[in-house]
Amino acid sequence: MVTKEFKGIIEGKYGTTPMPIDPEFRKQIIGDEEPITCRPADLLEPELEKLRAEIPQYIEQDEDVLSYAQFPEVATKFFEKRREAKAGINSDFGDKANKVYPV
Repeated sequence: MVTKEFKGIIEGKYGTTPMPIDPEFRKQIIGDEEPITCRPADLLEPELEKLRAEIPQYIEQDEDVLSYAQFPEVATKFFEKRREAKAGINSDFGDKANKVYPV
């Protein structure tokens, strides 16, 4: 029994280890899975444009996309509050169903 983090080290998800790993030991830990021998970040799919396409109505600066990438739920609430503040709206007192807000 091993932790998922240790298995990740043996698989190569965190890069190479200072010492080579014995192939028999590796097989015991990861089985027939192929270890990662390249730079692990090269296996990630580009997501920035996909994230940018999800929130075009909220983007005011490039950092907004990064905030959304790290904290999608919190960032979305922040973007809504920021837009309401610029428009002078307090949605806490509004009727969202009918889109009516006090001035």
